Amino acid sequence: MPEPYYYVRFRWWDGLNIDGTVEELGRAFTVRRIKVISDPKELSLYRDDREEAIVRADSLGALLSPYRVVLY
Repeated sequence: MPEPYYYVRFRWWDGLNIDGTVEELGRAFTVRRIKVISDPKELSLYRDDREEAIVRADSLGALLSPYRVVLY
């Protein structure tokens, strides 16, 4: 039986353009956008970069955020 696949990749300096990536990948894959709500009082460097998307292929999925991608 195959083992689950899990791989994390980071983008440190420039964030991923989620809108452009969703538009590009949406032509070939199933894409679902996720909007995470943040609190204005929250102390976080990435408070304004909370958009995420889930991209699904046949047996591979990816969780995309501006600074991290998780393949599973």
